Amino acid sequence: MNTVHQIQETETSNFIQEMLDKQWSRIWIPKAYNGLDLSLQEGLRLLQSLAKRNGSLGWLVTLISGANYFSRNIQPQIAKEIFTNPKVCFGGSGKIGGTAEKVGDKYLLNGSWTYATGAPYLTHFSFNAQIVENGIPQTDKAGNPIFRSFFLESEKVCYKDTWDTFGMIATATHNFEVHNIWVTEKNMFQYNHSYFDGVMDKIPFMVMADLTILVNHIGVAEHFLQESLTIVQTSTQREFQDYLNAQIDEFYNIAQQIEETLTKNSTLSEEFCKYTHTFGQEFIEKTALHIIKTYLYLGIKAAKFNELINQIFRDYFTITQHAHFKKNVIDL
Repeated sequence: MNTVHQIQETETSNFIQEMLDKQWSRIWIPKAYNGLDLSLQEGLRLLQSLAKRNGSLGWLVTLISGANYFSRNIQPQIAKEIFTNPKVCFGGSGKIGGTAEKVGDKYLLNGSWTYATGAPYLTHFSFNAQIVENGIPQTDKAGNPIFRSFFLESEKVCYKDTWDTFGMIATATHNFEVHNIWVTEKNMFQYNHSYFDGVMDKIPFMVMADLTILVNHIGVAEHFLQESLTIVQTSTQREFQDYLNAQIDEFYNIAQQIEETLTKNSTLSEEFCKYTHTFGQEFIEKTALHIIKTYLYLGIKAAKFNELINQIFRDYFTITQHAHFKKNVIDL
């Protein structure tokens, strides 16, 4: 094991321990399971502060607490047993990376999935698998795969040390595989089907993903700007700060609208959900340009691998590669 890898593992382990000690992984777990059950804005502000402190820390807490959110979607008698454990850490992949062959009332799981944040420290892995019946992969009328979401204890999953990026190096975001594991419906859940009835349970899964992923970009961008000001101060940074302030205000305005709408037992409109997603895409792109423009004034220090400003720069441009906010690429 090389020195960089050793430092990476030590930092990740320290972040995980702090997360468990301070119960940050439990921010979205209901009080019925001894979770913190924070409101949307409370949880987002915590995640923002952690991402501003360190990109890898913010991402670890966001992805593990986000997967622990499935405590609301898993059958209560099963969820209570799992999530009352203060050290429970769910994580995994939202991609359809494998198959679930239906045989009677059981499913045979096989497949491989990418990018499970915190993989070595997870107690459970969650993932999506395409349903197979009588040897035939099931699809809907449009030809899209019919899939279900599953979770497994970590000892039934094999993860591979595959995380080798230039940023977010302490997130331990590795690939994983499942080989010939039989389960029943007790190991299944649906993203938008909650067994609770609070505001947090009514937020569409994709909107929740929009907000929690985006708030990490906000926190890392704030950290970059803050650190850059210790090196040089320019009008470019003042423009960046003004831009960030306005976008953060709008971000929490969106979160507030969500809470107010769902408190009234109304539903979020399709237009609002689309706006939230588009807002995130535009923020990520425009912020990247602000960071690059600022970077040009920072001198060779910003190019040195062991400098904090360099780490933050690498962290931001690593999380921009998350598939959630990617636009369709059109070759011209």
